Amino acid sequence: DNGKKLIGFGNYSEIFTTASTRLAVINSLTWVVLGTSITLIVGLTIARFADGMRTEKTAKSLIFIPGAISLVGAGIIWRFVYAGPPFKVGLLNGIAKGLGGNGQKNWLVDRNLGPFTPPSVAPGFNTFLLIIIFIWASTGFATVVFSAAMKGVPESLIEAARVDGATRRQAFYKVTLPYIRATIITVATTTTIAGLKAFDIVAATTGGNFGTSTIANEFYRVYFVQSRSGIGSALAVLIFILVVPVVVINRRAQARAEEMMAG
Repeated sequence: DNGKKLIGFGNYSEIFTTASTRLAVINSLTWVVLGTSITLIVGLTIARFADGMRTEKTAKSLIFIPGAISLVGAGIIWRFVYAGPPFKVGLLNGIAKGLGGNGQKNWLVDRNLGPFTPPSVAPGFNTFLLIIIFIWASTGFATVVFSAAMKGVPESLIEAARVDGATRRQAFYKVTLPYIRATIITVATTTTIAGLKAFDIVAATTGGNFGTSTIANEFYRVYFVQSRSGIGSALAVLIFILVVPVVVINRRAQARAEEMMAG
């Protein structure tokens, strides 16, 4: 006996019983749900309405630019947007002041939004502001991929739907979307995994403070800063466990999409 004690699943239990790590898990799941769903919706919307525009190439290039910036760079850019006192360069505070507010809010520090203060177990408003950065950086990639997939839809299918009396909107939902289903699933999977691994944006803006930490940030803090290898390893394994079903669902959905295409 060397004095070491078998912990078993104690580290995993600590993740969900410690307030900070539990909130980090909830924050990461919020990143996944909101970040992925809004990225898909905005990307599909832009791809649909940008196709055929006179300025299509210019518009898509401008939308894609944020995706070419590193996530750390994106975080630093948006720190100026969200900057609060004592700094006076915050764009969001400038807009708020122009709309009649006092323009003195610390957006990245305050969890509340006006009179609404979320409970300690729920993500704060500052977390949603960080997710906006993630969406801003991810939408360009989604738009370009969706646009390329839509251009690959056979024109004969769309024309057949129009001949049968379908409107442009109906043809989009009944023909285009089912046809590019595999592409949508791929983009959703990529964005979901990126959301689960979210680290750069949080590190560059809040450092994981003020209730904005994610699983990846919490892993870095406890493993490298606090040298708690046990809980740190458990957090790393948790990320892996959360990614596995996403990959499995993606593979099954891809197989179904291939069967539909073959049929």
